[in-house]
Amino acid sequence: MSEERLTRLPDGRYRWQPKRGPALTLTAESLVKRLVALVPPRGLHLTCFHGVFAPNANLRAEVMLPSPKPAPGATPAPNPNPNPKRGRLDWATALQRTFGIDVWTCHCGGRRTVRAIVTHGATAEAMLRSMGMAAAPTPRAGSQSPPQLPLSL
Repeated sequence: MSEERLTRLPDGRYRWQPKRGPALTLTAESLVKRLVALVPPRGLHLTCFHGVFAPNANLRAEVMLPSPKPAPGATPAPNPNPNPKRGRLDWATALQRTFGIDVWTCHCGGRRTVRAIVTHGATAEAMLRSMGMAAAPTPRAGSQSPPQLPLSL
């Protein structure tokens, strides 16, 4: 899509004139939706090979360059990480990259640190009471279905 063919109209909509055919008038939202649809998913291979260059072609070995073989008597270099896996991003890094928010910076200007990870509710309530931050234990609601709306038939 060429930018030279895209113009903004006075009413805020956009007009795109293709080489052939009628012009297309779009709102900003619909233009962005169409542009986002053109972005390929991450990790998708954009080059496809056909014929003898296809991955499972019978004649591929005859047309491809041979892979380099180590010299006789040479020991191969050990691979320090034979199974490299890309780790998941932690939530703080994801927020920093996505929204530019540094969650480790306090509003007072200091740096936050993780002191403990509490996974049990009773332990969390005891810790909050000892710090004077919880006056009463959190009420726990029993599981129940939502109330039935009256139907007038």
